[in-house]
Amino acid sequence: GYRPHRVAQLSQLATVLCAVPEAVIVAGDLNFEEGDPEYLVLRGLTGMRDVAAELDRREPTVADENPYRPDRHLPSRRIDFVLVRDGASQGLLPRSVRRVFDETLEIHGRPRTYSDHAGVLGVVGLGAPDVAPSGAAEVVVALPTFEPYLHAAKAMGARIVSILPWM
Repeated sequence: GYRPHRVAQLSQLATVLCAVPEAVIVAGDLNFEEGDPEYLVLRGLTGMRDVAAELDRREPTVADENPYRPDRHLPSRRIDFVLVRDGASQGLLPRSVRRVFDETLEIHGRPRTYSDHAGVLGVVGLGAPDVAPSGAAEVVVALPTFEPYLHAAKAMGARIVSILPWM
């Protein structure tokens, strides 16, 4: 499957993010859901915060009714994110987040949308940082079935303090 590729992508992204001392915003199609191992590891390694979760404004970005979605029998889900992290001298304050470009249009008598994913619009303010980032995470919570992520986390200097059983 895609697991080795995903582990490599996650490792590269986390490595770059940990090396950046400034405030960071990561937004886009990350192809995982809140609570997935990739989500937990990325947030644990980098200190990134999920704007929609922080504001309690979670909305699916891949909708089952989207005409471009071949797997419409699957439930709608949120795999597009706006993640933020304070920098050493500048904080990021999530103000709002919402799904956009999710309208179904009719073109030549057929239903169409802008994409197979809705867009996500986040508004983030600047302010004082809550806590200056310290590079690699001190705490990573991981599931034992995702051993490649644990190896990647250890390679970047994270200390694994809790391994949760599969639920």
